[in-house]
Amino acid sequence: MRVIVFDAMGVLYRYGNVQGRVLIPYLRAQGCAAPEEEIRAAYRSVTLGRMTTDEFWPALGLDRRVRRWFVSSDLGARKPDPAAYEAVLGELGVPAEQVLFVDDRPVNRVPARSLGMRAVLFRSDDTGVPSGPCVGSMPELVAAAKAGGRPGRPGRRG
Repeated sequence: MRVIVFDAMGVLYRYGNVQGRVLIPYLRAQGCAAPEEEIRAAYRSVTLGRMTTDEFWPALGLDRRVRRWFVSSDLGARKPDPAAYEAVLGELGVPAEQVLFVDDRPVNRVPARSLGMRAVLFRSDDTGVPSGPCVGSMPELVAAAKAGGRPGRPGRRG
């Protein structure tokens, strides 16, 4: 695998209130001193497509921790529309076979697989009872990535 593409909600972020429970605490932990109103305004701008994700993080004074963020408003498509996955592959410039896609919703893995990506189910509160192999923690995901995108059997939530 050369690239791992993560879903945000349910995989990277556990909470639905991403601004108050994830984004703002994360920014504060990283040293961002921007007022909360400014953070919320920037988040609204990026989710509406008025600002790109490449503009969002520097606007809040942060070093980039992730090489590239893909947001539906930037792509012009949302999962599970295959156009979203095609746009990501086009931006990455790597063959689909070299991409591991991680999502907590089984329906979102179908288009990824149809395009040739490996796809791993990440257990979350939205996943329900997994019917096949899945991962529930970052250590399990690392092991699955090392195994070529093949997670172990369903198990406890990690």
